[in-house]
Amino acid sequence: MNLGQILKESIITLEKECISTAELDAKIIIEQVLSVDRSFLLTHPEFTVKKIDNFRIKNLIKKRSKNLPIAYITGQREFFGYDFIVNKAVLIPRPETEFLVEEGVDFLKGKISRHPAQSEGSHDANTKDGMINVLDLGTGSGCIIISLAKELAKQSPHDLGRTGKDVGFYATDISKKALAVARKNSKRLLSFNVIPDCSSRSGILLSRTATKQPITFLRSNLLKNKKLPKMFDLILANLPYVPEHFTSTASIDATDVKSDISFEPKSAIFAEDNGAAIIKEFINQSKNRINNNGLILIELDPRNAKELEQFARIMLPEAKIELKKDLAQRDRYLEISF
Repeated sequence: MNLGQILKESIITLEKECISTAELDAKIIIEQVLSVDRSFLLTHPEFTVKKIDNFRIKNLIKKRSKNLPIAYITGQREFFGYDFIVNKAVLIPRPETEFLVEEGVDFLKGKISRHPAQSEGSHDANTKDGMINVLDLGTGSGCIIISLAKELAKQSPHDLGRTGKDVGFYATDISKKALAVARKNSKRLLSFNVIPDCSSRSGILLSRTATKQPITFLRSNLLKNKKLPKMFDLILANLPYVPEHFTSTASIDATDVKSDISFEPKSAIFAEDNGAAIIKEFINQSKNRINNNGLILIELDPRNAKELEQFARIMLPEAKIELKKDLAQRDRYLEISF
């Protein structure tokens, strides 16, 4: 069969199973199997496809027709403009989570620009050597903390000349398998030339330290790992927040977690107490773990947003608590400022 015939047949197969992105998914699968780009796919319909490749394409189309997420088929997902490795050990990154990176970058840029030199001796007494500590809680694929590090280095190379020295990046997850994926993404995406360093005239990290990864990954149940710093300036948390009883496609759609959810790790999605249990535990643990002028950003379910806002006000009375909306104007994020 030629390429045009296979593409048409693949689209029809997916459309019969009501896959809303049938054409796009068929193209992605064919491109991956044949190692061709979109231009080749569209301009060479007469190209003869080998039988073994046709078999592989049909096999993957069959998996997609059964709702296996395209990200698990291709083994990657784009997030914040970067391609991340994903598998069934991690939640598939979603567009709404990019808000955490955007807000985190803005916060840290301001923090770093105001960060005094160590010689001035005016650092927070609770922060070792004046480090600005950042934590990604429930890191999964590592998409939040890695995107944050890359964006910081890319957007403000002059202000961030000390990034490799003065900002401590930490990421935790309770899953060993998830941490393995996150470490792979960090090694692949955080190469030596994205971390600025003031010891180089160009502002780029020198090759002599290129092997040192800027992110410390730790297995931890929330903040319990004793290897974590005592204090943080920024904590980003995308923890399980979907109520356990919402398991149908229609119910899950309300939180932008689609039918593909059945293939994703349940421990990364569902939580007790109407989806609020784990976030409440984190808020409780966060007391006395944030520096003055620090920030906590939490992604949550709009259905328990008001409950969690009130809980945070009770547990952290000294903090400024604010709910922020997603693009669909639903309460999606909890911002806690100190």
